[in-house]
Parts: sequence; C-alpha cells; structure tokens
Amino acid sequence: MAFTLIYNGDNKLRGAIATLLQDDLAKVGIKVTPAGLDFNTMVANIRSVFDYDACLQGLGSAVPSDPGMGPNFWKSSGLTHYWDVAQPKPATPAEARIDAAFQSSLTTTDLAERKRAFHDMSQLMNDECFVIWLPTQLIRIPVRERFGNVHPSPMPPRILWNSAVLFDKHPGRKN
Repeated sequence: MAFTLIYNGDNKLRGAIATLLQDDLAKVGIKVTPAGLDFNTMVANIRSVFDYDACLQGLGSAVPSDPGMGPNFWKSSGLTHYWDVAQPKPATPAEARIDAAFQSSLTTTDLAERKRAFHDMSQLMNDECFVIWLPTQLIRIPVRERFGNVHPSPMPPRILWNSAVLFDKHPGRKN
C-alpha cells in the first residue's frame, strides 16, 4: 500500500510529523510520500480540486474547547468537513447522526446533555474513521493553590482564558 500525504509545507511541525508518519508506517509496509504544498494550494486541493490521498493538518478550537464553535468541521454541510466537503445533505447514516448530535449540543444549556452529544459525535467520528486523530503533547501547568476558579486548558491561553473569574483565595497574603 502507498499514498501521498499533503500538508502545508511552510509549517515545520507538520513536515516533521509527516516524516514521523512516513517512518512509522514504513515499518508495517506502508509507503507514505509526504508532499509539502503552499497553504492555498493545499486548501484548494481539499476543498474543491480533491487531488490528494490524505492530508495532515491541524484544526483550531475555542477555549474552552466546544464543538459548537466548529460547525464547518462537524456538520456534513461544512467547508472543513474534509471527508466529504459541503454536502447538501449527509451522505451516510453516521454523518446524519453527527449532524443531529451537533444540533442537539447547540440547542441545550444542560452541560450533561452537551457532553453526551459531544461524546456521541466523537464516538461516531472514531468508529467511522472519517479522520484519524494524532496524539498531542502532554502539557502540565503548575498553579498555586491560592488561586480559585482555575481550569487550565491544553490550548492557549492555557490559564488566562477565563481571567475574568479567577480570584485570589487569600487576598493580602504573600504566597
């Protein structure tokens, strides 16, 4: 088996990841040819030309992460729904279920219901292998116990994303 993996060539991290994937997959007999493209050519390939086997990219997220901020990725009609871009309607039953779970997550303020909807979306995404998630680095963020309402995020700004509600549990105390 062999395939070409496109990525935005000006991104050194993606180039390194592409090489890592090439080396690792070669160990199991799969030939990967990394192809760094300029960003606009890569986007044209994945959104309209469809001249690629696989694409390595990163998708941003809100802080805190919230699937409601990513309709272009999750919804079958989205422009970054890369496994079948901008469909007029879901092409598979799994995509229809993801669309329904996404809509459910938008129409409730119940955190448990939103988490359930996101879990369902993620499970369907993983079961169908529409995308392959790559690991991210482990980040440890030290914070003194004296600060309250701190909920670190793996995405920048790691601690200050909710700065309006952070507080000092012991104001006036040094330390």
